[in-house]
Amino acid sequence: MRVLTYGCAFNRADSDAMAAALRGMRGNVAVYNTCCVKDATEQRILSAIRREKMPVVVTGCLAEAEPEKILKMKPDASIVGISQQYRIADAVESAAKGKPVRWLGKGKRRLSAHADGLVARIRICEGCLGACSFCETRVARGGLRSCGVREIRLTAERCVRDGAKELQLCAQDDGAYGRDTGASLPELASALSSIPGDFRVRIGMLNPEHAPKVIGAFSPSKVYKFLHIPVQSGSDAVLRAMRRPYTVADFRRTIASYRKRYPDIAIMTDVIVGFPGETGADFQKTTDLLWEMMFDVVNVSKYSARPRTQAAKMKQLPNSIIKKRSEIASALCRAMSEERNREWVGWEGDVLFLEKVKDGSIIGRNDSYKAVAVKGAKIGEKRRVKVVGATRTCLLATSRASAARRMTC
Repeated sequence: MRVLTYGCAFNRADSDAMAAALRGMRGNVAVYNTCCVKDATEQRILSAIRREKMPVVVTGCLAEAEPEKILKMKPDASIVGISQQYRIADAVESAAKGKPVRWLGKGKRRLSAHADGLVARIRICEGCLGACSFCETRVARGGLRSCGVREIRLTAERCVRDGAKELQLCAQDDGAYGRDTGASLPELASALSSIPGDFRVRIGMLNPEHAPKVIGAFSPSKVYKFLHIPVQSGSDAVLRAMRRPYTVADFRRTIASYRKRYPDIAIMTDVIVGFPGETGADFQKTTDLLWEMMFDVVNVSKYSARPRTQAAKMKQLPNSIIKKRSEIASALCRAMSEERNREWVGWEGDVLFLEKVKDGSIIGRNDSYKAVAVKGAKIGEKRRVKVVGATRTCLLATSRASAARRMTC
């Protein structure tokens, strides 16, 4: 039995729940939890499904939005819609017997959480309030549906009792949480931070239009000072074409307000290059904005037309231009990440260690969610360290007998 996951933290949270439902079951069945954000990801998924030797159960956004693509590649695949994932065990059992299922449409959907070792991914809401012209995820996930604060807190309490040290709040847009119920992200963060125990909370991606109203969510000491806020473009003309409801000036003000309130906050953003109609001047505005803002991490995506979206109907740029712009932006962002990390050399403070890497180093996170590599630390412990070096992807630190020169990340 295998569960393979593609895409965002929310998808990984769905996979956690399905893995828990399948625990103890036997059978040679592969479950693919899919994503439809990028064409390149879609092609990897379809290629893997085509090559798969075991019976296949396919779920997630691609299965929900475009099941016909999966069935064309694998006619005997079982298709399980997102709202039908509570039936995953039945689907796997049926597939193992050679009886594929086709379960799409509405069904009961419970957003629970299951700790994956020391990390628990908690789904706080599903869907979004946006109408971006390039996004197919909304086709699959629909409008906003938030869980109650009390329900999420009870789930978090259980995860902490089970040993979770990091609670990741997952959604398509954390900033939209509670807009449909009267709750708010700051209210939720406060409720979770009041749970007894030694753990941290990581707030997931939130869109710029919601960021000013939820700045207080990062105040509790248990909440990482880490903001993931996608700008997508540095050009107002492109943002309008994308149907993003903010301007570059709005975005600048938001970043300034977060950095003023939380001086050590680490900020991640996303940009899409090669969007239909993006001119050379538009692209230059994006790279200028990136250098001006000096983000800690930037996810650069090459635009790819997604079916059933407005942007797919627009005049597309040549792939050669998109590829070149992606290379330029990616190189810039790699240099920027390394420069930002070097600013942390000499820092001393506490780090919570959660992950082991191939060379034996242990990766932890400081208060700003910066990855810190140390030799000799133990998974799950908190240790005071000193940063003595930096790479593009992490900080290198020493703690007692640690040797930074032997570390990689």
